[in-house]
Amino acid sequence: MDSKYAFSFMDGRGDVFIIGIIVNSGVKYIINRQITFTYQKKLNHYLMKNTHLDFFNDDDQNSSEINRHLPDFFTRKGGELAMNVTEGAFGNPVFTVTDTPVFLCDGPSDG
Repeated sequence: MDSKYAFSFMDGRGDVFIIGIIVNSGVKYIINRQITFTYQKKLNHYLMKNTHLDFFNDDDQNSSEINRHLPDFFTRKGGELAMNVTEGAFGNPVFTVTDTPVFLCDGPSDG
């Protein structure tokens, strides 16, 4: 899976845009969606709950292959995800799930 994510958080609500591709046995599956969520924050820990899911035209939303690679938070309304967000060595946000880096961000966090 090759993908990019853009998260935004503000006042208990947020959005994440995902664009990506999965290739399995020569077949390409496109991911192109936006998830709207609510979140609760305690220190660096975020518990997020999917409240709305928008699929863009080219998203293979009915693919079991995509659902196999992504947690429920990214594939269905009501799905939850818990993550820690900490500051990396160069001021960039680092998203982790059970102490495993998941997203290493390009630039400093805006808050």
